[in-house]
Amino acid sequence: MTLSDRSGFIKQAIHHKQEYIVKKGIFLFCASAAILALLSSCGKSGSSSEGPAQPTEKTFTSKDGKVALTLPLSWDEYESSEGNIILSIENEAAGIDAFMFSDPKKDFTAASYLEEHLAGLKEANEGVEFTVPSPLSVNGISAAYCEYTERVDDGTDKYIIVTYEINDSIYELLVSSNEDQFETNKEAMLRVVNSLKTL
Repeated sequence: MTLSDRSGFIKQAIHHKQEYIVKKGIFLFCASAAILALLSSCGKSGSSSEGPAQPTEKTFTSKDGKVALTLPLSWDEYESSEGNIILSIENEAAGIDAFMFSDPKKDFTAASYLEEHLAGLKEANEGVEFTVPSPLSVNGISAAYCEYTERVDDGTDKYIIVTYEINDSIYELLVSSNEDQFETNKEAMLRVVNSLKTL
């Protein structure tokens, strides 16, 4: 092989080597990019699944441990000094309060207990108006439902009142809002009613 031939061969070899290096470089670059992309996507999917999901609701349990309400995080529990109140909660932002009472069943049914309660309210307060009580079933619990309005010193409050029969007790759930906000708040108030479950 002459020098010129060798020179041509070397040039050709260098050219092939350069082509090989370029091709190998492109392959390695593509492979590296693919691996990085794969690792990146794994990292993202891994990071999105890290840790438990944040809760959107919380459960409030009555003092006697027999019933519970599960509601959005906007609700809070507070202590009430009233003797037979077994649960007091509020949605302060919406201006809604809810109270649960418990009394021995004795000779009452949910409906007759509600009727007697409404009669007592009407007798004690001239400004009370209420809808005719109607039967209701909530999560398999037999109940009676009505709405009533009561004039108070600083305006008019409107209530949803529901009585439930659970074992040998009558539970009364009272959900209140200012009358002006009642229609706006009604869906949230009914959610309280519909969230009731026995334990």
